Amino acid sequence: RCKASGGIRKCVTLTCTQQARGLALERDMPTFNSPNWEAAPQTHLSLDVWDASGRVQSRIDLEGKSHVVLGRDASAVEVAVDNRGVSRTHAAIVHHRNGRVYLIDLKSTHGTKVDGEALEAYKPTRLKEGSKMQLGHAQTLYVVHLHGMRKPSSTHDAETKQKEVPHEPPKQMQTKPQDSNAGNKDAVVRCSHILVKHKDSRRPTSWKEQVVTRTKEEALRMVARMREDILVGHATFAELAKTESHCSSAKKGGDLGEFAKGSMQPQFEEQAFALAVGKISQPFLSDSGAHIILRTS
Repeated sequence: RCKASGGIRKCVTLTCTQQARGLALERDMPTFNSPNWEAAPQTHLSLDVWDASGRVQSRIDLEGKSHVVLGRDASAVEVAVDNRGVSRTHAAIVHHRNGRVYLIDLKSTHGTKVDGEALEAYKPTRLKEGSKMQLGHAQTLYVVHLHGMRKPSSTHDAETKQKEVPHEPPKQMQTKPQDSNAGNKDAVVRCSHILVKHKDSRRPTSWKEQVVTRTKEEALRMVARMREDILVGHATFAELAKTESHCSSAKKGGDLGEFAKGSMQPQFEEQAFALAVGKISQPFLSDSGAHIILRTS
């Protein structure tokens, strides 16, 4: 008997309502059902975990898994993210039978981004080498690395391929293994950059400013402030590149893709090939203007 209501029925009703709400919350929690195109991996997948300053904190090896769920609920996911801005089951990475890899947002509360672009819930988005994933409000970025899985027909074939790969890798696999001591020994690097032009730049105009009037010193101070904002976690490199960089790569978060020596201006190449993976350069000048570079692979 409930003294407040004068009877038993009202108390029982409240209890049942509370239980029903709890069950509804469980039913509404996003779940992952494997799509019919899911297949065994044809590509070795790993994720570099970047902190807010762009430093690599760890690497997650996801070899052999046809799908991986990411989220806050460690009991329900393969990759747990300890952040209240991430949903309990937030997103899933799935291998397609065509050999490609896709990311699916599981109708998360605060959304999922790939290279700064918000994903539509339940719509698969292809992941590529160097793709940067952000879950909800988490400051952490997950950088995708894809490596070919060899299936030699014999021991002899395996030994032969292992000898050949370092000298003549397929074009889509030219990214070097992550090595903080690689320095300028690498033949190919991948970088993102932020460019601020000045009045003495080779072409003192951009998508942001029709006529650039600032001095070299002002441009250098601008990129120095951006670097500081990234390092203290006020913004990610990609976010600032999209809004502040004068280069057309801004629409891709500053990503320049892979490039070899001889394809960029000398001042730029010197900085890019000297950087360790995950590091941001000091501000410097090239013929185009003032830069900072983030080496991604």
